[in-house]
Amino acid sequence: MLHHRVRHASAFGSHRKNVARGSIRLHLLLAILAVTAGVTYVFFVNDLSTKGYEIQSLKMTSVKIVEELAKMKQAASSAQSVDALHLRLKAYSFVPEGAVEYAHPASPVAYQGGNP
Repeated sequence: MLHHRVRHASAFGSHRKNVARGSIRLHLLLAILAVTAGVTYVFFVNDLSTKGYEIQSLKMTSVKIVEELAKMKQAASSAQSVDALHLRLKAYSFVPEGAVEYAHPASPVAYQGGNP
């Protein structure tokens, strides 16, 4: 009977060891899952903030381009103004034309294409 008690005690002790091992494994698995979830969370938050920064940078670039375009349109508009054209014509020594006179023939004039 003594022998039976020893076996029973050792069997009961091994059951506790198995429960303890299962509990440790469960805690280890939960810890690994928590660390994996934390790393994944940090990765996605970092990726999201990087994309947000890139979007903000592109918006700033877009605003600068729109401002430059407005300045270029203003410069083109002023370069095409009549005063600017007169200044450039003077720089190239063009002579302004006088009043234009049109010919008014006494009889109707017509031109027929082809052989005269």
